[in-house]
Amino acid sequence: MDDQPRHAEIDAYLQAQAGAGVFSGCVLIAKRGVVSHHAAYGLASIEHAVSATIATRYKIFSVTKPITALAILLLVQAGAVGLDAPVAQYLPDCPSTWHDLTLAHLLSHTSGLPELTQQWGNRWNTSNLATLPHLFQQAAALPLTAPPGSDVGYNNVGYELLGCIIEAVSGQTYPTFVQERIFAPLGMHASGVEQPQPIAHDMYIGSAPVRGLATGYNGMPGFPELAWSQMYRLMAAGGVYATASDLALFFEGLRAGELLRPDLLVHCWTPAPGTGGLYGYGWMLRPLFGRPCIRHDGGNNGFMATLDYYPDEQLTFVVLSNYGFLDLDALRWELLSQISGAERSSEVCTEPGASRNQESTNPRGARNERLASRLS
Repeated sequence: MDDQPRHAEIDAYLQAQAGAGVFSGCVLIAKRGVVSHHAAYGLASIEHAVSATIATRYKIFSVTKPITALAILLLVQAGAVGLDAPVAQYLPDCPSTWHDLTLAHLLSHTSGLPELTQQWGNRWNTSNLATLPHLFQQAAALPLTAPPGSDVGYNNVGYELLGCIIEAVSGQTYPTFVQERIFAPLGMHASGVEQPQPIAHDMYIGSAPVRGLATGYNGMPGFPELAWSQMYRLMAAGGVYATASDLALFFEGLRAGELLRPDLLVHCWTPAPGTGGLYGYGWMLRPLFGRPCIRHDGGNNGFMATLDYYPDEQLTFVVLSNYGFLDLDALRWELLSQISGAERSSEVCTEPGASRNQESTNPRGARNERLASRLS
């Protein structure tokens, strides 16, 4: 690969994708900790004709899981919890079937816990509002799908239980803990956790407004439809919002050992027992396109997100989008093809449309230089 990814070619491709209604959002690419591409495309709000900028916040959904895993490992580092300790040690109301369930099982998706399909509840019924304690009660009432440690299966409930443990052990709410222990120390000033806020209707509860947060859309390319989601209902598994630069700061801070000892960090990026090489603690480890890759994806109503690191090339990708229909793997492949000069898997879309927004940066931009110095 070249020393630095091809900014102009990547920019032209993403401009075309935005113009065709295929992509809206922000892309950040860094190599060896130096940002070479950081630009926003499309609209943060179609209804209000608000352009996306590099400061626009996006819901990152399951990219929250590496943050929750780090929060648990910080408690391990402080001696407050143990990876092999039973969950019941910290959540004493656990059912007897969870006797052998440990924090390590929750972190590695080997818990055998059921996946709850109604976690968001009924939109118009505030009595069914899913909170961390509520989800704990729901999970505890259901049988395990497999003995802990015997099978691997991606699971949101396990990460919700980790959120319950963080709150029980620290004495802080999950949003407060991650803000004080992770976001603030790493300079992630635009990041936060979605929280509920009732509005003036006794039968509806919605998300608290967040300044600069993009509006999410489902539908299909060229025909976006307004999406609705309340990720505070899945807080520790998918409730964080962030900017692309904040996620880059998160990964580089983690990689540099700014918060976590090496003997604990290794759990994140080494396959956990019983996962078949698929997961570390909080991270997906399956190779992509024949390349080793440490990553996590997120996607649900109206948003898609990924934080990827390709260790052989020391290459970091952050893609945040407010299009829930985005084909994330196709975008990944095209960006990797642009960077490596490999043959593309499909033609670049050339339909006319809006160019990137003026706040987008190039490798010599002031914001890029500030971020590059932080990442170096």
